[in-house]
Amino acid sequence: REREEVTYRFVLEEVAQGPMYSAEVAASVHGERAALVFLRRKRARHNPVLEMGSTIPCGFDAAQFERAGDYVKRVTAALGLDLGLFHVEFIWTADGPRLIEVNPRAAGGAIPDLVRAATGVNLFLEIELDHG
Repeated sequence: REREEVTYRFVLEEVAQGPMYSAEVAASVHGERAALVFLRRKRARHNPVLEMGSTIPCGFDAAQFERAGDYVKRVTAALGLDLGLFHVEFIWTADGPRLIEVNPRAAGGAIPDLVRAATGVNLFLEIELDHG
């Protein structure tokens, strides 16, 4: 059979409008999940795909922090990421968080150093989840 070059199938996507954030999420062997830290992600004005840096604290109020924490924990659970440290990126739209990407590993680049400089916490050494 000949391969179809053009089909009528398509994917419809919405462009999420709003500020971009990332979170480091931990999951323990005991089933607990914790949103450890949120960062505001800076994007280039001329091309929002280009990430220029990160800011901590991210500027969330208490309600946003709780909603974002619940969201990233649900995302990692839905993907079956059940042990380790995970990096989740999302855009905060008028309707709340919308997923951009998930990595089954800790954040790369300078993010772990930024978290340590801003909070004194080394994400790789000092993660303790309450499992009592």
